[in-house]
Amino acid sequence: MYNYRTLSKSQLIELVNGIESTLSNSIYTAEKEAKEYSTELPSQLAFEVGYFKGYVKTVLSLIEEYKNCSK
Repeated sequence: MYNYRTLSKSQLIELVNGIESTLSNSIYTAEKEAKEYSTELPSQLAFEVGYFKGYVKTVLSLIEEYKNCSK
């Protein structure tokens, strides 16, 4: 497990703000895009999951960047 104590307080605040912003936008956007993708609920849900997965990967990349910056 990574020791986040190596990050400064300002880095942690910036990281949390980035995560919050990315994830809050992703919920709305995934739902909106899924409805444009298909009118069928199973297809919409599958699309939403895939779309949201991309945002989760973005958040994980952001976290990894901060880990690498603190080394």
